[in-house]
Amino acid sequence: MYLQTNYFNVVKLDGSLTRDILDNERNSDIIGSIVYLGRSLDFKIIAEYVETEEQRDELERLGCNAFQGYLYSKPLKLDDLLVWMEQRKK
Repeated sequence: MYLQTNYFNVVKLDGSLTRDILDNERNSDIIGSIVYLGRSLDFKIIAEYVETEEQRDELERLGCNAFQGYLYSKPLKLDDLLVWMEQRKK
């Protein structure tokens, strides 16, 4: 029912799927299906728990292009996040 409402435009892939993407073919199949569905409904897909370049590369291969996880940064407080973002704009 939520998919019919358009109350959101972003779907986050749970870390339990992305964590084992390199070792679990079923996870890859599920993620690929979610990405396909999300794109056809015009949703942005974000993968959480991305810790390695290999995970990111596999997620990109499946069509995901937004990532969250320790590959990029540990969790940050808002003030620290703003500094982190400002440093990367340069």
